[in-house]
Amino acid sequence: MAFYLHRDGETVPYDLDALREMARSGTLRQDEYIYVEAKGEWIGAALVPEMSGAWNIEESEATVAMEIPPEFFAGLDDGGAAAVPEPEPEPAPAAPAPAPAPAPAPAPAPAPRPRTPAAPAPAAAPGGGGGGGGGFSNSASRATGGGGGGGRRGGLTPGEWLNPITVVLLSMFTCGIYPIIWMYKRIGEINTFLGREEIKPMHFFLGFLCGPLILLCMWKLIKALPEMGNKAGVQIEDRATLLLILMLCFAPGFYYLVQQDLNAVWEAAGVAPKQ
Repeated sequence: MAFYLHRDGETVPYDLDALREMARSGTLRQDEYIYVEAKGEWIGAALVPEMSGAWNIEESEATVAMEIPPEFFAGLDDGGAAAVPEPEPEPAPAAPAPAPAPAPAPAPAPAPRPRTPAAPAPAAAPGGGGGGGGGFSNSASRATGGGGGGGRRGGLTPGEWLNPITVVLLSMFTCGIYPIIWMYKRIGEINTFLGREEIKPMHFFLGFLCGPLILLCMWKLIKALPEMGNKAGVQIEDRATLLLILMLCFAPGFYYLVQQDLNAVWEAAGVAPKQ
């Protein structure tokens, strides 16, 4: 709690211990005013509760000690009782004005950014093959609308964007040759994108001699699609059971849905789709 005294034309703050010491030493009179910050007003020093007993008077005594003027005794000599004039209280000084808040320092101007020359645009790659994996052959690249555009984003290595309908048509009219090539290249793209050998290509080829082995490869491929979507920041629905049934009963539907999911991952990784 802060207290103020009006001294030498200025309002000076004091703590309670200092005020009580001034009262004991006679520096502070009982008829002076003290500004009590908690009450927000000037109060007579003898009436401040915290100053009780500072002048060695009873705590219940709330009057201010005064000197008796000589006129009082002169009136007694005349045989009459002279009235003791009441002292006029000193006008209470104005409450101290709050200190103005310091103005905020101006923020330093941002340093100018260095001008750097614009990077040259990359030259267009000749031919139809993209950077993500290329076509299987020149004829295959033309049929699928060229390569995937192949750029990298966020450290990801996308594969080749292919039209799912084209993949289905080629799988139906190439006597089973295209599906083998398509599957082999998709396994390589998945392993590269995930950064590990999720599916061993040798197991894929040995699967033609051992049915359960090729089923294991297909299952790993199907389960890798949602993980690839999470890595690229796109949601790929986990429909492993449906894809496995399609692979066994209607392979074209399997190729269509898998290529569609792969395209969504490649697009999220920065590959532009081909019309």
